[in-house]
Amino acid sequence: MGKENKLKYYLDKANLYFLLAKKYEYVDPARHIHYYQKHLYHVQKLEYYYMKYHDSGDWKDSMYSYESNT
Repeated sequence: MGKENKLKYYLDKANLYFLLAKKYEYVDPARHIHYYQKHLYHVQKLEYYYMKYHDSGDWKDSMYSYESNT
């Protein structure tokens, strides 16, 4: 899996689990906690891989870098 694919995968999963957590926030607290923990896990992975690529200098060629989108 390439670096952009990993970043996109973890971003998509983090967003999905956040939406599910919000859906169950007041309806089913146990399910809310379950999905929110999954959201946090994927956010941590996303941050790890983003910082890994950013520190390696590979981020300059990435579609996720700020400089390439300006």
